[in-house]
Amino acid sequence: MTLQGSQRAAELIEYQGGHSPSDAVLALLTEGILFAGDLLFIAAHPYLEAGDTHQVLRIMERIAEVHPQTLVPSHGPVGSSADLERFSGYIGTLDRLAQESVAAGEPEEAASETAIPEPYASWEVPSFFAQNLRLFHRRHAG
Repeated sequence: MTLQGSQRAAELIEYQGGHSPSDAVLALLTEGILFAGDLLFIAAHPYLEAGDTHQVLRIMERIAEVHPQTLVPSHGPVGSSADLERFSGYIGTLDRLAQESVAAGEPEEAASETAIPEPYASWEVPSFFAQNLRLFHRRHAG
């Protein structure tokens, strides 16, 4: 949906099934600004329990295709397109750590003892790291 103002247009773009069943972003494409809402967390551990992390990764790729220069998340500071890669890397790190944990026969509770890897150690809401790692562990353990 395009919202046309007197000086600029805004695109409302829906991405389904990522953080929630119906996620949407607001893009000021000419200015290179994208308001990402709960689809993107910058310098903050996300809450991933309610969504589909595979779909979140696909959505991050689709967002990158519109080449935003400035990203406004619902959690964390204003960021740049590099933050899309950082966020996707975070999800990939959780997936890898959980796979390794399951392969080693570790219980889900071991996630609480896992140190937060750099570069995510300084991110806000560190308690979500263990919660997210347990989620990935459950998914890999089947």
